[in-house]
Amino acid sequence: MGSDSQDNERPVHCVWVDEFLIAACQVTNAEYARFLRATGNPTPPFWNDPNFNRPEQPVVAVSW
Repeated sequence: MGSDSQDNERPVHCVWVDEFLIAACQVTNAEYARFLRATGNPTPPFWNDPNFNRPEQPVVAVSW
């Protein structure tokens, strides 16, 4: 990881990931809405944008 051409990405180094989990499907806006109601977390950017907010679409612009 890292980059020799970007000062804020130095030093270039190896990263090892022993194990991780990944979902088989993307999280939809409808599923994420249930999470928001349960946790009280704020909505992500574009939540109210009609181009991205249909219930069956994948949620966008969420943060770790």
